[in-house]
Amino acid sequence: FSRVELCGGFIGTCTLIASTALSPFLGFTVGATISSAAQCVSSLLVDRIGLLGMPRRSLSWQRVFGAVLVVVGCVGSSRSVMAAPSVVGASAVSSARLVGLALLYFVVRSGQPLQSALNRRLADRLPLRSMAACVSFAAGSIGVCSCCAVLFVRRPDAWRAVLDGFTRR
Repeated sequence: FSRVELCGGFIGTCTLIASTALSPFLGFTVGATISSAAQCVSSLLVDRIGLLGMPRRSLSWQRVFGAVLVVVGCVGSSRSVMAAPSVVGASAVSSARLVGLALLYFVVRSGQPLQSALNRRLADRLPLRSMAACVSFAAGSIGVCSCCAVLFVRRPDAWRAVLDGFTRR
């Protein structure tokens, strides 16, 4: 299998880390709606282009309209959270920072359909689907740990900066 197919695990691990890190700030309802909207929009793109051997599907007005409804629902459910500052622990998080975190979460969750396509290709190449899951998980874990190690070696104070960035006003 190719290195590209191993990226599915890395995307999945990044998604999991983002979900864990951003849920206290956005709330689970907003996180779930952002996740749904991001996956709808990126799935339309994956289907239209036919990425990674996935079958190409045309964009019908019904499919686009459905995705637009999900995005509008996401914006509607997010408005109340974005309007007032959120309090996490002892620190208040401004509305502007919440919007930025929501956009970051949207981008990260947009990778989910790509991850699914990559994992499917990997599973097609291995004799057992459980092997594909283990290989994907291992590749993702190694990738994220490597990125964290490089960050820590190059800038030891980076961990404190990342943690403080979430709680700073």
